[in-house]
Amino acid sequence: MTKIILDIQSFNGVKTSLQQLLGYDFSVFENHLKVCINDKSFKEIIDAEYLVENQLIDMNSWSVENVHFKIYHFTTRKNLSACKNTIWDLPSALTKETDLKNFLSEFQISFDFGNHNMQIGDKIYDLKSDDESIASIASKIYTDPEVWGFLRILNLRGYQQVFPHRPEFIENISCFLGYPKIFNDKWKREFGKPYVIEFESPLERLQVHTNISINLNKSQYLKDHFIDEEAFRLNDFRLYQKYMLVNLLLITYFGVLKRNSYEELFGKVNDLWDSIDLSTNMSSFLKNYEEEFQQIIVCLNKGEYVFKEKIIKVWKFEDFELKARINNGYLY
Repeated sequence: MTKIILDIQSFNGVKTSLQQLLGYDFSVFENHLKVCINDKSFKEIIDAEYLVENQLIDMNSWSVENVHFKIYHFTTRKNLSACKNTIWDLPSALTKETDLKNFLSEFQISFDFGNHNMQIGDKIYDLKSDDESIASIASKIYTDPEVWGFLRILNLRGYQQVFPHRPEFIENISCFLGYPKIFNDKWKREFGKPYVIEFESPLERLQVHTNISINLNKSQYLKDHFIDEEAFRLNDFRLYQKYMLVNLLLITYFGVLKRNSYEELFGKVNDLWDSIDLSTNMSSFLKNYEEEFQQIIVCLNKGEYVFKEKIIKVWKFEDFELKARINNGYLY
């Protein structure tokens, strides 16, 4: 089957992504939607189940294994050229010849993962100890996924707590050292330029986190359905993921549509009363749909990294922020 690349960062990307899963021109779906909006007796919610029941989608025509996402990874780097290198998992970034390793070496900070140690100067710290002061560093290395990003983000500046100076791991090291000015200033000066790296990854390598009841992850699926590994059925989970993928796109689509005018679907209408009717019908139809996703967080599975060949584009931070607002109808 053909690879399916879903991009839900922009409204047009959402529509193109839906079209790929529907398997036909998106205008056919829009025409069906127009009929539903103008039918005052229509009370159903258009979701994956509705599409299946009304034969508007064939879930057998595509495979979850072929679904890829465009992901937008916020980072700070020395320059734009440095963003085009492989995005390593944290243990690799701390042991290979990387800017991160070299920066920490200047402050006599190094890691020995064979012995689970962090060395600062002549002091050695056990990363596997119960010492709470080192727990945030150890959890980033051994527990937390390293490569985070967004399937959708409209206000990255508002999301990033220590924007744009330090990634979380550097913040944790700084905290452990007592926030030394020389350490923080050097990072900001040499590696504090903010960028967004756009890359592609298959769903199979990802954990997707939304703020609503959309779940694409196996671990949460097992919890939600009160089953264990022995009772797990891959085919059932794959079908479940398909429904979730379609609903993820539909919720995002209808959420954006809620704040757009009727012209998004119906085009410009010159007659005043017709335009009022359309606006009223559309508002009534969309009132039962959720608000759009402002952010959808995603991370690669623990230990995964992004080969430089998978990087699609590197964005200057301000350009990405502006594009995000324009592409979703907030700026014109």
